[in-house]
Amino acid sequence: MKYLRTFIPFCASLAALYGCAGLDGQKKLDDLNSRVATLDSSIDRTNAKIEDLDNKILLLNEKIEALKHGGAAQVQNARPLPPEGLKVVSLGQDGGSNGGQPVKNAPPAPDAAGSAAPDDRPEDMYKRAHELFNDGRYGEARAAFSKFLRSYPSSKLSNNARYWIGESYYSEGAFDKALPLFEEVAIKFPDDNKAPDCLLKAGMSYLEMSNNGKAKDTLERLLRQYPGSEAAEKAKKTLDRMSTE
Repeated sequence: MKYLRTFIPFCASLAALYGCAGLDGQKKLDDLNSRVATLDSSIDRTNAKIEDLDNKILLLNEKIEALKHGGAAQVQNARPLPPEGLKVVSLGQDGGSNGGQPVKNAPPAPDAAGSAAPDDRPEDMYKRAHELFNDGRYGEARAAFSKFLRSYPSSKLSNNARYWIGESYYSEGAFDKALPLFEEVAIKFPDDNKAPDCLLKAGMSYLEMSNNGKAKDTLERLLRQYPGSEAAEKAKKTLDRMSTE
């Protein structure tokens, strides 16, 4: 009986000790979960910044290409200047071939730069649409890219314009509207330079719409068709992340 009276307080103390240990362990677990949630949020913000930076790099590369084409066109269309001191006489003056009458069917006069008006050049239209996108004016950028497509449907930049219309919807969170544009370029124009990026964004659009099966199929297709592309590297990282969730 004496030992029983000693043992009971001991058991009570032991139970209290384990209870404190349990509470302390739960507190640590809650703290760990909170840190993981904070880390996930930080990773999401970092990924968003990386994606925004990728978009800006793509825009910069396309601007460089557009400037190259625009510069070549200006050189091709530029009129050579006459030798210094040589008087330039218009046709029809001083014994010209048509006796002073205006030349019929003459082409319209170029602007001061020696080429067509800026509004008529596809590179300038495309560049202005890009600038609107960069400024976050997505609705205006869509309108500008759409105007470009109507004016120059056969331009080598037409699929790029379709891609950026899709990007404008994607940036606004309208993934259901962005998806058809990405898929159109990827399916109809598999050899286009934007096809890998379109497949990547199509997969990401499916993922954002919680269609993980379609997202996985699309990203795996990207890896098969364009294994060496930058888009494929991003697709692989996304697939790896999906497999651990």
